[in-house]
Amino acid sequence: MTGRAHPTWAELLQRLADPVAESPDLDAHMEACPECRARLDLARRALEALPEALDPGAPDTWRARAERRAVPRGLLAPLRGGHEASVVFDSATERRAGVRAGFEGGRQWLLATGPFELEIRLGDPLEASPYPLSGQLYPVAEAEPAAGPFRVRLDVEGETRGEASSEASGEFLLRERPEGPFRLVLAGDGWEVATPVLEP
Repeated sequence: MTGRAHPTWAELLQRLADPVAESPDLDAHMEACPECRARLDLARRALEALPEALDPGAPDTWRARAERRAVPRGLLAPLRGGHEASVVFDSATERRAGVRAGFEGGRQWLLATGPFELEIRLGDPLEASPYPLSGQLYPVAEAEPAAGPFRVRLDVEGETRGEASSEASGEFLLRERPEGPFRLVLAGDGWEVATPVLEP
């Protein structure tokens, strides 16, 4: 047995997606570990059987069940590298039911980047809340992998004003309430998501 940890399902699926990619430590582990070779074979057979389940002639209920049980597509292309999120909703310009920000002084944004969305809430300055700035990064589809836990940094005029760690669910809380333009930078294992400058 090698000193390498057993590969995750994401690593096994990546191996199936790109079998010629060089990974000497993974190759050595797979050679010495019958359990991981069996897991790789199981994943391969599941992916090979999926097209038949999704054949156009299959009943709709079968197709829906196969899609729900399919190996998450997001595992083949996890969030990696740097990403710039873009604003798709701002409570200052649109009023919608379900907005968590206050009627007047609060603010809520929804931003999108790839398979993830980022919700940010800035509390009313008159609220007596220990965490006036909060948010959550979450996958758009249930099939996408979770992004948390990760670090969150609040930048104001190029300086760090606050930092926090997220929960495993992707939720985060910050004690600082920026009075002027700010941006958030979320950084995880091998990835980073930055917001544009947001104006309270």
